[in-house]
Amino acid sequence: MPIKAAIILGTRPELIKLAPVISAMRASPNFEPFVLSTGQHREMLDQAMSMVGIDANVDLDLMRPNQLLTGVLQASIGGIGNTLVRENPDVVLVQGDTTTALSGAQAGYFMGIPVGHVEAGLRSGNINAPFPEEMNRILISRLAKWHFAPTELARDNLLAESVSSEAIHITGNTVVDSLKELIRHRAQDIENKTADRIISKGSRLILVTLHRRESFGGPIEDICRALTEIVNENQNVELLFPVHLNPKVREVVNRILGGNKRVHLTDPLDYGEFIGALRSAYFVITDSGGVQEEAPVFGVPVLLVREATERIEGVDAGVVCKIGFDTEKLISISDQLLKDPKKHRQMSQVKNLYGDGNAAKRITEILAREA
Repeated sequence: MPIKAAIILGTRPELIKLAPVISAMRASPNFEPFVLSTGQHREMLDQAMSMVGIDANVDLDLMRPNQLLTGVLQASIGGIGNTLVRENPDVVLVQGDTTTALSGAQAGYFMGIPVGHVEAGLRSGNINAPFPEEMNRILISRLAKWHFAPTELARDNLLAESVSSEAIHITGNTVVDSLKELIRHRAQDIENKTADRIISKGSRLILVTLHRRESFGGPIEDICRALTEIVNENQNVELLFPVHLNPKVREVVNRILGGNKRVHLTDPLDYGEFIGALRSAYFVITDSGGVQEEAPVFGVPVLLVREATERIEGVDAGVVCKIGFDTEKLISISDQLLKDPKKHRQMSQVKNLYGDGNAAKRITEILAREA
């Protein structure tokens, strides 16, 4: 009998990173996968599903305006639990650090279904940064049977928390699988259409993303003022800033950066367009976890506006510069990258920090052998 695997997701990053695993399972006689979506991020998730050609077998559609984390957790555990009772899978698979992932792992554990954790072992060392993701990962690691660690550092983090070495498998990160698939077979989906349309010829593009809760309030205001100074002091520079849908982000960004002719504020880009913009960026200013993994694949320097990161590999390799909320440092490093070609070359090396594009194959082989 094939292994019935419940693959649980609710956000665009989860889908992008689980899509290669879903595809590998669907192509294998060893698995009967079904995709369970909580709908935690509705619009962005739906667009990405359309792009990668994956539909949810079950969609709980739990997203509500201004929803508290406690409400998301409560609704997700209940909805996932009821679905697991009905479907009775052999394995539950979750990815990363979202509330959906924690809910899936908790529901699977309650029902005695073994849990596999894709992208296990990332740690910042600060339970409040990223919040709540750092604690979500720690809790999932106590619930999971299989820990699919993307790197040796992630494995070492798990070993330090007394996770059995036999339960840890270094697989690489499945985001590399997804990016290589896009580059090889879906190049038309990652064209830089938005930037090509709005960025002036000859200008250097700085891509910006900000959405983390730790940035809300004073930090995001300070960062936006620093971005204004970077643009105003460099005439051949333009910013592309896909603005997160959260009102706490949009109000500040529009108030401080709106009206500047060389700052282009857009709605969130679909994943293909975002990767297209990332590939053509001179550098990226971000507080995203995923961008820290994606940018080195294309040799794009990352200025990270976060106090802590669970992806230390990029910092150690010199392709990610951790700025924190130090706006003077943000302005200074941006100025160096724009005016010093040597500095830019040092940070724009293509690095395979997170795998070779075969992570999904390894994960499915391990589950086929052990589940």
